[in-house]
Amino acid sequence: HDLKIEGTHALSSGDLTGVLATQQTGWWPFAAKQWFDQAAFDLDLKRITAFYADRGFFDARVTGHSVTPVGGHPDKVDIVITVQENSPTNIGAVNFHGFPSDEEARARKEASSWGVVPGRRFDYGSYVTLKDRLGDRMKEAGYAYAQVHGEVSIDRDKHVATIDLTSSPGPLVHLGETHVDGNQRIPTWKLLNRVTWKPGDLYNPHDLSTTQGRLYDLGVFSS
Repeated sequence: HDLKIEGTHALSSGDLTGVLATQQTGWWPFAAKQWFDQAAFDLDLKRITAFYADRGFFDARVTGHSVTPVGGHPDKVDIVITVQENSPTNIGAVNFHGFPSDEEARARKEASSWGVVPGRRFDYGSYVTLKDRLGDRMKEAGYAYAQVHGEVSIDRDKHVATIDLTSSPGPLVHLGETHVDGNQRIPTWKLLNRVTWKPGDLYNPHDLSTTQGRLYDLGVFSS
C-alpha cells in the first residue's frame, strides 16, 4: 500500500526505491497489484546498503524497518525503512601509472570530467566508467593492445579512497596493407574505395567500424 524510506539526505529516497524489488502499488485505477514478498524484502534491505556503498557511503546502515497492516484491509501493508547514511568516503588521491606523457594529461582531463578527482565523493560507477574509457582512449590513440587496470584502497577510519590507474600501453600500431577476401563477383577496388585509412596510419578502432558501415551501405551484404 505504501513504501517510505526515512533518513535519506545525500541520496534521494526515490533513487533507492527504484532499485528495490518491493514496490508500492500505483495510485491510478487498475494499477497492477504489487504483492509483499518477505524473501524479496530481506534482500532489498541488503540492496540498500550495497547501493550506498557503490556511492561511497561504506558505513551506511539500515537501522530499522516495519511492515504494518493497514487497518481494515488485511491484504494491504505499509512499509517504512529507516537508514543512517553516516559519513561518505571522499577521494584522497588519483594516481596514474604507465601512461605515455601526452596520454596521462588526457587521462587526468577525462578523470576530471567524470568527477574522479581528489575531494569528490567516491562513486564506483564513475570509477568503472572512467577506467573503461581510458582503455578505449588508449586504443583510439593507436595503442591497439593497451589495457588499463585500476585499484581502489579504502581507509575506513579516515573515510578516504586512493585510486591507482595503471596503463599497459604496448606498442603504437600502424595499419599496413588492406586485403579483401570472399568478395567473389564484387570488384575488389570498389570495396577498397570504402576503406577510411591509408597504409601507415595509426590504428583506430573507429576507422574499422566506420569502414564496416560503409561496406554495408553498398547494399550487397545482408549480414
